[in-house]
Parts: sequence; structure tokens; C-alpha cells
Amino acid sequence: MEEIDLSDRRGLIAMAEQFSGKSTETLPQTSNGQMETGRAAEPKKDAKKGQVSCASSTALLLFLLSVAAVVAAVLVTFFVTKGIYNHPGENALFIADDRYETTTLSADEGEPEDVDPNAPTAEQLRLPKALQPIYYNLTIKPYLPGYVDFPVEKNLTFEATVAIKVRVEESTDKIVLSALKLNLGNDMSKYTIFQESLEEVEVTAVTKKVIKRDVEAVNATTIAPTTEEESEEEEEEETTTVAAVAATIASGNATESEEEEEEEEEETTVPSMNETTTVTPTTTMATTLVASTTEEEEEEEETTTLTPAPSTAAAEESEEEEEEESEGPKNVTQFVRRPSGIAVKSVDVREELEQAIFQLDKPLEKGEEYLFEIKYTGPIDTKLAGLYLSHYTDEEGDIRYAAITQCEPTDARRMVPCFDEPEFKAVWKMNVIHPAGTTAVSNGIELVNAQETDDKDWLHTSFKETLPMSPYLLALAISEFEYNEAKTKSGTRIRVWSREEAVNQTQYALAAGVKALEFFEDYYNITFPLEKQDMMAFPDFAAGAMENWGLVTYREKYLLYDPTVSTPRQKLDVTTVVAHELAHQWFGNLVTMKWWNDLWLNEGFATLMEYPGANAISDGKFRMEEYFLYDSLDNAFLRDARATSHPLYFPIDKAEDVSEAFDSITYDKGGSILRMIREILGQEKFKKGLNIYLNRFKYKNAAHKDLWAALNEVVPDNMLAWDGEKFDVNEFASKWTEQMGYPVIEVRRLDTKRVELHQRRFKMDEQTLEKQKFRNAKFWYKWDIPIWFAVNGEEKPMAWLHEAQSIDLGMDDLLVLNSQSRGFYRVNYNKPGWNRIIDQLLKDHTVIDVRSRARIIDDAFALAEANQLPYETALNVSKYLVKETEMLPWAMALDGINVLLQNFGDEPEVAHLRTYIKSLVEPLYTKINWDLIQQNMLDDDKFFENELEYAIIRKFCEIRQSDCTAKVQDLFQEKFVEPCAGKDKSSQCSQVPVPVRTTTYCEGVSMGGDAEFDTVFKMYQSESVQVERDRLMHALACSRDTFSLKKLLAMAADVNSTVIRLQDKPSIFSTIGDKPIGKNIIFGFFQDNWEKIYETFKDQQTLMRNMIKASISLSNQRDITEYENFLKDHRRTTRNLDIFKIQMELAKTNKEWIEHHFKELSEWFEKQNQKQQ
Repeated sequence: MEEIDLSDRRGLIAMAEQFSGKSTETLPQTSNGQMETGRAAEPKKDAKKGQVSCASSTALLLFLLSVAAVVAAVLVTFFVTKGIYNHPGENALFIADDRYETTTLSADEGEPEDVDPNAPTAEQLRLPKALQPIYYNLTIKPYLPGYVDFPVEKNLTFEATVAIKVRVEESTDKIVLSALKLNLGNDMSKYTIFQESLEEVEVTAVTKKVIKRDVEAVNATTIAPTTEEESEEEEEEETTTVAAVAATIASGNATESEEEEEEEEEETTVPSMNETTTVTPTTTMATTLVASTTEEEEEEEETTTLTPAPSTAAAEESEEEEEEESEGPKNVTQFVRRPSGIAVKSVDVREELEQAIFQLDKPLEKGEEYLFEIKYTGPIDTKLAGLYLSHYTDEEGDIRYAAITQCEPTDARRMVPCFDEPEFKAVWKMNVIHPAGTTAVSNGIELVNAQETDDKDWLHTSFKETLPMSPYLLALAISEFEYNEAKTKSGTRIRVWSREEAVNQTQYALAAGVKALEFFEDYYNITFPLEKQDMMAFPDFAAGAMENWGLVTYREKYLLYDPTVSTPRQKLDVTTVVAHELAHQWFGNLVTMKWWNDLWLNEGFATLMEYPGANAISDGKFRMEEYFLYDSLDNAFLRDARATSHPLYFPIDKAEDVSEAFDSITYDKGGSILRMIREILGQEKFKKGLNIYLNRFKYKNAAHKDLWAALNEVVPDNMLAWDGEKFDVNEFASKWTEQMGYPVIEVRRLDTKRVELHQRRFKMDEQTLEKQKFRNAKFWYKWDIPIWFAVNGEEKPMAWLHEAQSIDLGMDDLLVLNSQSRGFYRVNYNKPGWNRIIDQLLKDHTVIDVRSRARIIDDAFALAEANQLPYETALNVSKYLVKETEMLPWAMALDGINVLLQNFGDEPEVAHLRTYIKSLVEPLYTKINWDLIQQNMLDDDKFFENELEYAIIRKFCEIRQSDCTAKVQDLFQEKFVEPCAGKDKSSQCSQVPVPVRTTTYCEGVSMGGDAEFDTVFKMYQSESVQVERDRLMHALACSRDTFSLKKLLAMAADVNSTVIRLQDKPSIFSTIGDKPIGKNIIFGFFQDNWEKIYETFKDQQTLMRNMIKASISLSNQRDITEYENFLKDHRRTTRNLDIFKIQMELAKTNKEWIEHHFKELSEWFEKQNQKQQ
């Protein structure tokens, strides 16, 4: 028997197939009769060699024994291998298939994955479920420099008090919270546990205002498990008040008073951080609180009662109400806080677990609710996580400071001890004591805004309670920013904030925000549940943007737009990022994933929706459905073709590992798969299913199967799957989300009237093996594939491919599969099929629609790169481009050409490649009117045409055509150096047309000397407009002087260097690494400085991964060997970073490409160029 590796099921499948003798299965015929069942080949019957006879009983016995043996073999192999790849809570399926993947296993890749034996386990890092948070009341006082005087030791710190109301699900004698870098200390007086009850008390107040209350909200809990019937009942409730939301999701005890509306007295006292703040979970509709203490406690410390003021809207209404003088004592029902009799006896801060464990002297009783109050301090970070510092220079040259939060994925714990996991939704109340001269903004609308305190240097702002939300959405910003404001049709207040100098650049984002919110309200058919939506642009921000509920934060270039300095593409970036983040307000915030393994559902859906959202903002001028193909779909194809990819849904055992999931699989593939499902169901049914899902799980957590269930409810009975049964979204989607990769459809000619379709996994490099946990895919790398196709330019109804399928197709017919690029798969035609397509493109390319042309070009180059199609075929496809005028096919072609340029590098043979590229690009380049570039860029109707022009210019200069390089060198001197002489901000003096500034600045520095480098460097240091600053930074990295490049790398690797902002440091690495000269120095620099880079950026995983990616771009065995030695020498710091494995795969793929293609392509390009001469 052939030796079989039980760690890889492919051998077992092959063995099973030897017994089964399976052939292509029969599939149902579609209604139009275009798709019919086909078989690869009927098995040939062996000629009779002679007859052998036996008794019927003996034959039956032999037959039964053989069947039993086969069944036993299958069962044994099933139980031996079933645990290899199994999702939690699900049973792996043993599915024998007649086609399977063959991957060569190399010795080093077959080794077990490197795991740190001393690392905390997944169970240790997860919080126990004994307690369920209901409500947080956080009061925080940040010591922000530059505004008021305070002791120097308090600089860049904060003081805080948080009261957390919890329900006890299981009796426990400890409270475990997420906490990181917080100063909790061993003073047990800082930790107090209360209980509350509704009691009738006698109060006397000087004045009162008549305000309606609803104490029901105070009893809100986080999500209790609900049955499907309960969910359907909840859908009928359509209110967005905190009280109503709490009533919907609460599982606590109701009281008679919860149904009453009372008039109550309200008094607002500004909290002092030097006093004990009695904080009780209330909403803007909650009752006034009364602190109850013993006589001894009153002697020990003074107690301050904090009651939030009414919301802005309520405050405006209350101006019309009359103040009433209290005529004496009155009995009112209020929450009374009393000591619980339970004390904290010790605190164990576990930094390695990012937890604080509060040991109690008595257990908390199951079913009871407690209020846990903590006083603590913490640092204002400088590393773009938690509550961190941002700074900028104003128009007068003074440095200004701001504080901002970034809590996703697991950094809320850096600001407040909390239940920092997505499933622990709760209501948040924020109170801020901030320096005079600043403004505080948070998730909720302000109740008390910048109210003076007893200390004139400090102001107090409190905010309305949030709706139940996950901790990673918590947001706070303290700055002296200014804003522009507008309202949506439904009355939501929108503000866009920025530095004072940039506030005039917020108008476009403001209009975009209004349009986007209105569009999503209509699309989801659910009113935006908040009273306000703030959007703030910060000079320092690690991510592009963050969707915090009610306060979205952005990097400046993704929110600010100035037509005098921003390109059309940068305008589009603002448009799509605003749409993406506002799409999250429903999908991600209103309904949130239960755990990070469904991060793709949050981000994939927001990615899908940013495109129709951007279309709504631009009134369709940006043609976002087409742009999706080049932007998201193509990115997903590139990443998911690698062995180092991962499924959309996969086990994330540790929250610390979630940063690895913030990649193009999660975003772009997630959006692409959801788009494919939308195409199958149709737009209206898809929208209806989303509405069911969002209403069913609003203010709760959900999993991807909950979405599939909701979408299944809108599937009509006559929508059939491949097997003739009613289409099941869960069954279909599971194959695309729970295993990595995607298929390529291969076309084979059966006879003169038919072709047959087969599927196999598309993989860029067959030699590299997947991670062990993904190696044996749940569905054996087989998918149910929706087939969209056109014959001779006529679109046919969609049909299915399960394993094999045939199509009626004459010898001269033109077949285009995956027409309009709706499916997540590639297509490889047989040779006659490719030739028919090439002939049609050369004859009249418009017979094939533009999206299909783009898909054909992209597939051809990808298949050639993966050694599944001769490169000659792909290049023959590209020949028609001399007649192509649409941006989308050109964008795909240029990506394929870039792979060629990258692999040819600066070898002498690159000249032949450049000459061939010139023959394709020149016809379009000669039509460009440089005098109209600046003028035309403001016309949104010409967005795609303009983008094509800019791409052609960049490519023509890149291949060193003198017409282009001389032009931009003249622009650099005449429109940049001369007008900016003696000035310090190029955004105010540069006369270079905005769309070609990046190319011009880069060329100027590259071909210049020290003087040009120094000029641009000076401009970079003083420039305040981020998009212009990015261009200057890119230009510096274009230098060909190795000393200058090493100096830039040193500044980028130094966290203490403020010349390059922390968020921009990876960009220096990537720009230098893109150039041939840079490649020669960056890998060596990276190796020499890795330990420093690791220690500096280990808490900034996204930034560090980008730096690693930029530094390691290898293509020869010598460098690969050096890289392998580096990984061995630095095993401690590299073994848990998947990006190193990704770059190793790319390095080996590059090496293989050069060995297989470099020589033959060099000869091919040389011959083609000779033919054209």
C-alpha cells in the first residue's frame, strides 16, 4: 500500500476514489436548457476475458464482505482524521470527492507550527462569564499639556472613577476585568461594591424641573439569549430610546414603578476627582440618585452626587418650562445605593493576561445586581492605542495637543477596566473633566457642555448614555478643534471636526455624511438610532478610520478634502471611507459580532456597502460597481490565492491575535462573497433579509449563521440550488466562508456542440503548504459555483456548477464565463476558447462588456503568473489595449504588467519589456492634454477618464520614456522649486497640477541632488496638509542616494523621532522598498534594526506588519537563505507574526517565477519589438 500521511486527507480521498470509481455526477438542467449534465468520460467496460461462475449465495457473501470492508475503511479514516480541521461546536464532514488538490510538501513546511509553550492559553485570556455588565459610568480627568498648569508628575496621565453595574450569572468570589497599563494599586478603599434598590424617600430641593423619567432603562442588561420566537416578537418593537432598548433586551426583574412616569427633582453637581463620586447607572430618563452611607462613612469622606443633565433637545424644551419652588418635603421613588457587605480583599494585576482580578471576601450571589466602583489612574499613551496623545503645529507655529481614543480591537482596557470583549455589550455613561480651552466629544450627545467647575482651569462635560454597545466602540476626544454642522432629513445632527486651520476642508465630508446616513436609513429601512453623529479628523491615527458609535474618528486624509490640493482619487477615498464607517453604524454597531472570528462579517459588510454608499454620495458619478472590481475584488483574489491566506471565518482563540485578521481577506473577500450572495438573491430580497437580521439582533450580538438564517427567509421557493432543492444560503455560504481559497473554472471541449466545465482550487504556488489548521479544508476546496455566462454577447440565465457541467457551444461561438465579474472565481478557457476571445477583442472589443473585459484580462495574467496558462496567451490578450479607452480593463492590465516589471527589476532585459509596454501605452499617452489636467480633475463626471490619464502618465514615466520624464522634470523646476523658493508650505506655493504632483516630486528628487532633497525635506517638515505632506514624504523616498535613504529609514524606525509621524513611518519603508535601489538596502537595514523595530512597534501590530512587508521583497535563493537564518536567529520575536510566513511564500514564488519565465519572456518581448519595427 502507498504510504499515506494522515495529517493530509487528500491521500485518503484518492484511496477512497479507487474504491468508489466515481464519475462526474448528474446535475439538474436549467429552465432555459443552456446548461446540461455532462460527464467527463464514461468509464470503459473491460472486454470479457472469460466467464467465472459461482453459487449465488457465495457471490452475495463476497459482495457483502467487500462492502463491509470499504465502509470500515472509510469509517476508520474518518475518525482518525476528523479532528484535524474542525470549527468549535461543529462536526467536520468527511466528503469523498473525485477531484482534489495535490500540493508538494517540502521538509521545512511540513514541520509543526511554532507555538510558544509559555504563552497564556486561550482560556486564560478570555474573561469568565459569571458576570454580565449592564452599565458603566466613567468619570475621567486627563492631564493634557499645553492648556493649564498642573504638577509635572501628572503630565500625560489621567485620573478616573468607573462604576460598573453587573448581573451575577453564576455565584463568584472574584471580579475579573480586562485592564492594561492602568495603575490600580493595593489601596482597598479605592474599590467599593454597592447594591441598589428602588425606594420611596423624602427629599427637599430648592428648585425642580418637570422632566419625564423612565426608570426601566436603569434595569437594562446586556443581551440575554433569545429564541427565534422571542426574536420575532422583538422585531415588532420600533423605538430607539435607551429605556425601550433596555426593555427589549433585559432579563432582569421588573418593578411596578417601571411603568410609571414621574416628575422629579434634578440637581447637577460637577464631579471632583478628589472626592468620592457616587455614580449610579442612570439614563437621561433615569431617576435622581440618593447616596446612602453610614455615619462613620460620612465622617471619613465627602460624597458628591453626580446626576447627568438632560439631553440637548430636552434642555431646549425645558427652557419653556417653569421653575417651581419647592414648598416642602416630597416622597419620590428613587434608586438608593447601600453597602453590599462585600469587600475587595486583594487585587491581582496580570499584565500577561491583560487582566485585573479582584478577590472578594464574600461571593456575589447569583441573580443579584451589584455596582462595583473603582478609582484608578493611567497614562495617556503616545502609541496610537487606548487614550493617546496627538499633536500638530498651528498657523502661528505653536504645538497644540489633543487626546483621542482608539479602542479596537482590545484597547478599551488601556483607558478603563472593563469587560473588553465584543459580546459584553452595555450602556456607557461618560463624564469628562477637561482643561479650559478644550472641548470634549464622546459617543453620546452632550448633556452638560464645558460647564465651569470650582477650579476655573477645568471644565466639566457629561454625555447622554449610549445604547448598549461593545467596549471597542467607546470613544473620547479632547481638543480645541472646530466643526461644521448639518442635519439629516430625519433630524440627526452631524458635525465634522478638525484643526482650526483645516475646518474649511470639512465641507465635502459633511455633505457626504448627510447623504450617506440618509442612504443607509433607506437601504436598511431602519432609522439611525442616535441623536447625533460626530466625525473627527486627527493628525495622528493608526487606522484609516474607526466606526465608534456616534463619534467616528479618521486620519486627516480620509476626512478632509480641498479641491486645490486633493486629487480626484483622494476625493474618492474620503467618499468611500465615510460611507464605510457610516455603514458600520448599523452593521457592526447596532448588531455586533459575538467574537472576533466573525470580524469579517463586520468589515466585509461595511466594505460591500461603502460602494453603493459612495454612489449615493456622488450621485452615481464614481461608477462604484465597476470600481469595486478593481479595488476590493482584485485585492481579495490576490491575497486569497496564497497558501498563507485564511478562511473568512476561522478560530481566533486569543483577542491579541485579532490584529492578524484585519487584512484584505476580512475586508475585501468578505465584501466580495456578500456581493455574490446579493447577486444570487437579487438586490431587493437581499435588502429585505438584512432588515430582518438587523431588527432581530439590534442592540445584541450575532454570528454569521444568524445572517444566513435571515437571508434564507427571503429565498423564494422556486430559487433552486445545484441539486434541484430550494437554495439554502447557509449551505452555499459556508463553502465560501469556512474554507480558504477560491476556484478556477476550467473549460474543456467535449465535442463540436458542447464544452464541459470543471472546478479546481486556484493557487498561486502549489509548492507552499497551508497552515496545519487550514490544510484540510472543511469542504475539500470545493464550492457550489453560480455560473453567469454570455454566448456571442448574449447574457444567459445563471446556472450552477457543483463538480462538472456542460454547455451547448458551437465551435465558432464566443463564450464568456463569469460575465460582468459577479462571481468570486477565475476562468481558464481551453486554447480555442482563449483564441476566440483574443480574436474578438482585436476585432471589436465592445462586443464583450467592460466588466467582463476586465475579468478576462485579470484572469489571464493571474493564470500565467501561477503557471496555469502560457504567458504568451495573456500577452496576446493585452494586445487589444491599444484600442481600449475604459479605465477598468486598463487597471487590471497595468497590475499584470507591474508583476512583470517587478520581477525584471533593473536587469538589462527590462529594456525589452519597457519597449513592449510603450507600444501599448503610447496611443493613449499622445492624446493627453497636459494643459487641461488641472481643470478636468474637478469634473466628477470624468472621474474614470481622468484616472486613466493619470495612470498612463505614471506608467509612461516609470518605463523611462523621455517625453514624460522630461516633462515632469521641467514641472518640478518651473512649477515647484522656483515658485516655492523662500516659502515653507508647498500646498500654498506649488503650481504643479495636483494629479501629477506625486510623479513630479518623485522624479525631481530622484534625478536631483542634495539641494533638491533638502528642499523637499524642508517642505515636508513644515507642511500641514496631510495629502501634500504624503506626496513630499513619497518624493524623499524616491532618492537614489543610499545615505539619504538610510537616514530616512533610521528616522522611521525611531519612535522618538517626531519628524515622521508614527502613522506614516511604514510608508517610508514601503516607498523605499518599491524602488530597485531601495530593495538593495532595506532588507539589510531591517535585519540590523529588527530588535529595535520590534520593541518600538510591538504594541502597534498593523504598523509593524506594514514595515515588515515593505522590508522583505526577495527573489533569489541567496536572500531567501539569509532570510531563513534571520528567522531562526530571531525566533522569539518573529514566530508569532504571520506576516513573516506570508513574505517567505512571496519570496519563493518570486524566485520560481524568475526561474521559469524570465528568459522566455525576455526573448518573447525582444521578438515582438522586432516585429513592430
